[in-house]
Formats: sequence, C-alpha cells, structure tokens
Amino acid sequence: DLKSLISRIRRRDFSGYTGLAIKNSIYQFSTSLVAKIGALILTIILARMLMPELFGLYSLALSTVLIFAAFSDFGIGSVMVRFISRELGKRNLKKAKAYSDYLLKVKISLLIFASFILIAFAGFISKNYYQKPLSLALIAGSLYIFFAGLGAFLQSILQSLNSFRGVLYKEIIFQVSRVIFAPIATLLSLKYLLGDEKTIALIIIMFSLSYFLSSVFLYFYSRREIVYLKEKRQTLSKKERKILWKFILIVSVTIFSGVFFGYMDMIILGRFVPSEFIGYYSAAFNLVSSASVLITFSVALFPIFSRMKRKNLE
Repeated sequence: DLKSLISRIRRRDFSGYTGLAIKNSIYQFSTSLVAKIGALILTIILARMLMPELFGLYSLALSTVLIFAAFSDFGIGSVMVRFISRELGKRNLKKAKAYSDYLLKVKISLLIFASFILIAFAGFISKNYYQKPLSLALIAGSLYIFFAGLGAFLQSILQSLNSFRGVLYKEIIFQVSRVIFAPIATLLSLKYLLGDEKTIALIIIMFSLSYFLSSVFLYFYSRREIVYLKEKRQTLSKKERKILWKFILIVSVTIFSGVFFGYMDMIILGRFVPSEFIGYYSAAFNLVSSASVLITFSVALFPIFSRMKRKNLE
C-alpha cells in the first residue's frame, strides 16, 4: 500500500523485486520530469527567438527527422530489454553478450540505412512535398538520427540491467547542453544572416552534438555497469535469431503505428499550411505536452518482468 511504499523510500529499502521496481520508477519519473522541463524551456526560448514562421519550419524539420529516427529504431530497444534482461536473470552472461552484439550490428545497420534514406530524399521531401526550404535541415538530421540511436542503444542496455541512474544523468546532460547550444546557434545564425534553412540546420546539428555528448558519457558509464563485457564472444543459433526477429517484427508494428499517428498531423500541415501556422500549432502543442506529468511505469517494470516466470508475474 501507499504507506509501506513511502516507508520503503524513506528507509531506502530497495531489496527484492518490489524495491527494485520502486527504485526504477523513481529514476524513470525523474528522467521524464527532466525531459519535460528541458523541452518546455527550449520551446519557450526557440519560439521567442525564431518567431512563428521560422519556428514552424524548425518544428516541421525536426518532426520529419524524428519519423526517420523511429524507423531506425525498429523496436530494438524493447527487444534488448526483453532478451538481455531475461538472460541476465538466468545468470547466462555469455548469452546476454551474444544478444547484445547481434542487436548492435542490427542497430548500426538500421541507423546507417535510415540516415542514407533521409539524405537521399531530403530534396524531394523539401521541394516537392512540403515545398519549403528544409533540405539542409533534413540532411543535418542524419547526424541527429545516428547519435540519438547510439544513445538509445546504450540506454536500453542499462535498462536491461535495471540501472536507471545512468539514464537520468544522460538525460540531464542532453537537456542542459541543448538548452545552451541551440539558442547560441540561433543567435549566431540570426546575427550573421545565414538564412532560414541554414539556421534550422545549425540548430539540428547542435541537437546532434548534445546527443553525442550524452552518448559519450553513457558509453563510459555503461562500461562500469555492463557485467558481461569480459565474456567471450558467442553467436546466436539460427533458432534463437528466428525467435528474436519474430519478436522484433511484432514490436515494430506498435512502433510504426505510433509514429504514423503521432506525426501524421505535422505531415499534413507541412504540405497544406504555411509555416507560421505550423509554428503556432507546434508551440501550443509542445507547451501543453511539456507541462503534463508523464509517469512511464512500463519502462521501469519491463526489465523486472522479463526475469520473472508465470507464477511470479501473476
């Protein structure tokens, strides 16, 4: 009950699966809170500096990049937490390393493919579909996809280890750095009159730099946490890969449907609405969503559930 929950937190008693769920949830809530506060501050600053038309172009470019970024994920994060956490629960470190190595190859291949496709179709999307100056911004988004994807991969490994503290630190570094870098880039662009397209591209490059810094931190942090790093390399069997890909395809359906319904509004507006109206819409939507409190218990509980059997799950 709530009383025992508060008592556990005060005593810092995080023993057993219940304590682990409490600790994970606290870190996950803190991570979500930092992300919301950072997004809120950044939206206010950029909306004020860029004004409606340029802010609309920025929002449209970023939304388009995020669509391609989602396709580069393919549900790999959830799959990693499921299989690696399960093997760690069995103390099978070699098998956990085998899943990690195999999924890393898949992830890098998807990142390279998504980045290449975005670069290849940047001109078509910008000139033929949106009919707005976004080519450079979309090309710059390829860096965003790659560094964000690597950070997400490392984050999923830590979550599979039930190590959510490093994820919180990484989010703090990312939010603080982009709140600093993006306004500076905007000021320099406006001062030297680089133009709308170059300004947006520079902002997205700054976001990529923030992801790079936070990913570098997470890399060195995770090296201390990952217990199977020193294990000898082991390959997955054909049957194990088949089961893995079946799980990936099922999860990817959820990911792609979320991307479709989550960004369909921007895809339609980008085609038929002037950029200043997109700016008003995006600013209002971001402010409301940032102000809302988001508690994602599923992320905190998923690695725990992956280690349990049927009776314990009940």
